[in-house]
Amino acid sequence: MERRSAAAERCGRALAAGRVLAVARVPLYAFGVPGPKIRRVPRRPAQRRAAPRWAAPRWANATLAAGLAAALAVSLATPVSAAAGGPAAGGPAAGRSAAARELAAARSVRLGSLSLRRCAKAPLTFCGHLAVPLDYASAASPRIRIGFRWLPATRRAAGTVLSVEGGPGFATTGSEDDYLPDIGPLHRTRSLLLIDLRGTGTSTPIDCPGLERAGQHQSGRRFDRLVGACGAQLNHEWRYRGGGWVHASEDFNTAYSARDVARVLRAL
Repeated sequence: MERRSAAAERCGRALAAGRVLAVARVPLYAFGVPGPKIRRVPRRPAQRRAAPRWAAPRWANATLAAGLAAALAVSLATPVSAAAGGPAAGGPAAGRSAAARELAAARSVRLGSLSLRRCAKAPLTFCGHLAVPLDYASAASPRIRIGFRWLPATRRAAGTVLSVEGGPGFATTGSEDDYLPDIGPLHRTRSLLLIDLRGTGTSTPIDCPGLERAGQHQSGRRFDRLVGACGAQLNHEWRYRGGGWVHASEDFNTAYSARDVARVLRAL
């Protein structure tokens, strides 16, 4: 039986309103970092301002100080209200613990239009998926599955951290143990959303045995033949409604991956 907790509803509203801190793993040098080492960035004193409460440079500095070995793409907005109504009886602390207990006891939750099942207790994690077109350019395209994991904030959620592996070919959910330390104490008030890009992890993973056994020799004629064989395999795996083969080797691309992520966020 599904249970829609207050914490899940708040996270859903934050996602729908675009209150998301996005984290993508890409090489640091692409952003002009002068050296391979990141020095600790001194924390700035808090400033009294009504809104916005956070600014991108402060988040960036805090993340660098935590020792991220990746650059961040940050999208910020004013945090949402922590509760739909007034504080729970017993004060804010009691309200936080009640919401945490409710989520911990739930076997499934509903965020937006999607149902998520609990897939781990420590840390508390809910798993879900969404069907999207393999080929966005065709209305007759078959559907593929995009999987994700949602780790609710340990206290009252004020937003969501969206994490996406930059690749090549790594599953975002496979790096959960890296992303949780990355956000550190932010997890108290920020939920963590891990979305596997198409072709990886729980999102219709590409399975080309020849390439998987290629090892470190990723160049030359033999490797080129393996890449060609993988492409031919993908081009004969899905069919359009009506019978024709989907040229799927062209559909596992960055543009379609971005559209997949956008669809998941809208659904949540």
